[in-house]
Amino acid sequence: MREMLVAMAIPRTFIRGEHGEDLRDPEGLRGAGVDVAVIPGAGHLVIADAPGAFVAALATTLGVGAA
Repeated sequence: MREMLVAMAIPRTFIRGEHGEDLRDPEGLRGAGVDVAVIPGAGHLVIADAPGAFVAALATTLGVGAA
């Protein structure tokens, strides 16, 4: 999945929870043009743990105002 994400020719953001499993080589993703957003206080299921913060990160990624 990482290779597919890195190879895409569109804006990309990897959204993860602060308390989820460690992201292997986040600097490598950033170097490949992938933004990495970390949601404070969330675990692996970011959307369940912090739905508002997830929506805000998604809105930022898409360049739109959060609902």
